[in-house]
Amino acid sequence: MRRASLGGQKKYPDAEPLLISGYEGMVQWIATVPADSLSRVGQAGQRIVELCENWGKSDKAAEWRQKVHAKSDRPTKTSGEN
Repeated sequence: MRRASLGGQKKYPDAEPLLISGYEGMVQWIATVPADSLSRVGQAGQRIVELCENWGKSDKAAEWRQKVHAKSDRPTKTSGEN
């Protein structure tokens, strides 16, 4: 909540590292995320894209959009795989 509220308050420099850290933490554990919760990873990435767009950093928003899209296209490990 704090991350989203900082963006809403236009405290972009404060919100950015928190959003990125949260997203990267989720991506690190993506193979263990239940299938019905995978959309949350994409939503976290989308929040970074929106922050960059609202901040006026369209180049950075485009970079994050690509990163988020690449992660959502990546197959995840199933419970039967080692």
